[in-house]
Amino acid sequence: MNDLPLPRIVLVATSLSLVPLLAGLVLVAMPGIVPLDPLVGERAIIGYAALLLAFLGGVRWGIRASSGAGTDQTYLLGALGAVLGLITLVLPFQLAIALLTVGFAAHGAWDVWSGYRGAIPEPYARRRMSATLMACAVLIAIFAVHAAKV
Repeated sequence: MNDLPLPRIVLVATSLSLVPLLAGLVLVAMPGIVPLDPLVGERAIIGYAALLLAFLGGVRWGIRASSGAGTDQTYLLGALGAVLGLITLVLPFQLAIALLTVGFAAHGAWDVWSGYRGAIPEPYARRRMSATLMACAVLIAIFAVHAAKV
């Protein structure tokens, strides 16, 4: 596999992708900060996290299609994130955030393990580990703050 370091723009893009989740944490912690119905804010947080999970499955499809890394099951596993994300759109907020956290953790573990085995580029797997830890930490914080308010 290609072990060239990822360009700096990947770090910037990864960081920017976490901003809406951090904004979601602020909205849950301080619901009056913007004139937004809290239910709309909750659905936006879930929708964005579901979108990210689907995107990660698409990345794995791209890796599989371009380099042959993985097996045909990669396509099925990659699609599971999108399906899980769709399901979370109709679930109660706490359950949706919990399932999304598990989805991010599972997808991240898959990517890190694949990088360790050499099935995907190791720099990508390292970046995914960092991004997964950050996304899961923010989702857990959202869960905890929301639970404390209920």
